[in-house]
Amino acid sequence: MRRLKSENAEVIPLVSEPGSLQDAAEALSYVNRLGSSWVVVDGYHFGASYQKQMKASGASLLFLDDNGHAGEYVADIVLNYNFHASERFYQNRLAHTELLLGTKYLLLRREFLKWKDRKHLSERKKGLRLLVTFGGSDLENLTCRAVRALDFVHSNPLEVEVVIGATYPHRSELEALVKKSHFPVSVKTQVTDFSEIMARSDLALSAGGVSCCELAFMGVPTLVIVAADNQRLAAQAIHEKGVGYSLGWWERVREAQIGEALNQLVQDEKGRARISAIQRQLVDGEGAARVVKAIQERIPQ
Repeated sequence: MRRLKSENAEVIPLVSEPGSLQDAAEALSYVNRLGSSWVVVDGYHFGASYQKQMKASGASLLFLDDNGHAGEYVADIVLNYNFHASERFYQNRLAHTELLLGTKYLLLRREFLKWKDRKHLSERKKGLRLLVTFGGSDLENLTCRAVRALDFVHSNPLEVEVVIGATYPHRSELEALVKKSHFPVSVKTQVTDFSEIMARSDLALSAGGVSCCELAFMGVPTLVIVAADNQRLAAQAIHEKGVGYSLGWWERVREAQIGEALNQLVQDEKGRARISAIQRQLVDGEGAARVVKAIQERIPQ
């Protein structure tokens, strides 16, 4: 909510169940009141029926989708900006439905755009800095597991920066682990500009969400732990495309495995450079402009 307001966006809470036909009708009442010509929808609870009701009203629809969860697609544009995006998810679509697939359409947060020239890549200091980030709440407490894994890392110098959310429930356990670590570890919370932290990072430990796309834009080789079912395909694609390494499902990943993977990545300077080059090729920061262009091309002149 705070982020939307900072962009001078008006926020109108809806009271209907998200994704329901009542939700669609309520949203359309505001579309008509505001005179909007396009509706952008993002969420797993929005399905085919929601799309059909939106389209029946005459609105143009941009539908964000990760893995084909809706089954049927009638939107004007379907956007999937993930590494694993594929046309196979959208075989059941209308002829007019345009697909924008892959990281060339990644919608980066505004603060990342100041790094498009990638100058920070050549300005990183000697000695490596590791970023650890597993989302705001980190219900599986992968953050503490990652810090414990540092006991298996044999490299100097290595600085560690841990980012947690305000709702992270294991703060006291984390602080105790940080005090015992043989590496300097700092903990950041309620970060407002994540790009600044990524810019000074040389490698990262992360869950398989959108942070991996942002890390790729910033050229940060990443070890991915799959923390949710909807991250499995993304993590697999990240591994296959060479933009990072997937360590697998979180329940099966042990501290020693994380430590060994970190050791290998820390010691492989050429490998990190290779990964960074692939990342920069796949995520160039022009995604939002390409999406806007696709919308503009559908607006009658």
